[in-house]
This record gives sequence, structure tokens and C-alpha cells, in this order.
Amino acid sequence: LHDRFHRPLIKEIYDGDVTVDSFEDVVKLFRDPDVKKALEKIRVMSAKLNIKPEEIPLFMEDYGDIFLSLSYFRKCLDSIEPIITEFLEAMDEMRDNYQFKTDQNLRQTMDMMESTINELMAAITGRFENFERGTKHMWDNISAERFRKVEQLIKGYHTTIGGVLCSLSVKMDAWANLFPTPSVGGPGKRAEFMMSEMRQGMDNIQKIEDSAPMLSALN
Repeated sequence: LHDRFHRPLIKEIYDGDVTVDSFEDVVKLFRDPDVKKALEKIRVMSAKLNIKPEEIPLFMEDYGDIFLSLSYFRKCLDSIEPIITEFLEAMDEMRDNYQFKTDQNLRQTMDMMESTINELMAAITGRFENFERGTKHMWDNISAERFRKVEQLIKGYHTTIGGVLCSLSVKMDAWANLFPTPSVGGPGKRAEFMMSEMRQGMDNIQKIEDSAPMLSALN
């Protein structure tokens, strides 16, 4: 995500004549450009974005941080997916356990958690895909209006994705720490943990996702 944001911009301004290995190199290019042509392109870019040329370095830093955090959130999603799979499989085993065949409260709770988790994962994955589509060509024919749409997209997704993933990660980490393998912890202990720690606050995580509308990809 980080590179997808900065490299197209560098290519737009410098025609790919420079090599950038780190984000510090990117900021340095804007603060001390050596080429008059690059300066002129920066002026053109600032006019298109409706920001001052001297504000571009700060813009790069601010949005670089947000893109970097979104990249981190993507890694968080990848890291909790295996734990979520194990948790869903554990609930399937609980449903088949004769001990809980008539425990409607537990079964309803497991159905609710499974439905909520699947919906959250689908929504977050969809937000990442939508975000990547919307920003893939953000510098092509950039305008102030298009830039503001990207700005709205970034800020909205940053808050929602961060809130949902943070909450889910806490719950999944707690489950993984207590039940690191399928053989650890008996059915009774697992059921008790599901009904207390795992169920509690699940509706609040859903509210975080529901509070932010799915923004359509930018055209």
C-alpha cells in the first residue's frame, strides 16, 4: 500500500529518473528537488490538488503514515485469519458434541458469533480490495475533486478497519493463548470461554463496521 501511493507520484513528477529506496528519500526529493522540470511538475501537481507546493512534503508525510498503518492492518488481517479458522472449526466441533446438543443458549451464541465474524471478515476484505482499486490509479488525471474523494476514502477506511481488526485481534489472541491447539482445554472450558469472553462485545465490533458506509471504488 505504501509503495502504491508514493511510487506513482514520483513517476508522475520525475518521469522515473530517480531511485527511491525509502520513504525518507521520497520526502527529500520534494524538499530539495534538483531539476527545474520537477519543480514545474510539482507546481502543476499542487494546482491540481489545490494545495501549496511547500505543503506537498507535509502531505506526503501525513498520508504516508496512514498508508503505512493500512499496510500494517493488512498484516494484522493475515495474521488472525488462521486463528479465526481454528475458532470456527472449534465451534463446529462443539455443535457436534453430545454434551451441548440441547444447550440452545450456547448454540445460538455460536451461530451469532460465526455469522458476525464471517460478515466482518468479508466486509474488511472488501474494504481492502475496494481501497486498492480506488487508489491504484489515483494519480492518473488527478484533480482536486478526485483527491478529496481519495482523502475521504483513506480516512474512513483507516478508522473502520483499525477499530474492527483491533477488537477482533484481542479476542482471537485470547482464544489462541488459552487454547493453542485443539487438544488443549476440554469442551466445558471452551464453552464457558465462548459464553463469556468471546461473546462479550461482539455486537460492538459489528457496530464499528456498520457505522461506516462501504465507499464505492473511485472511477
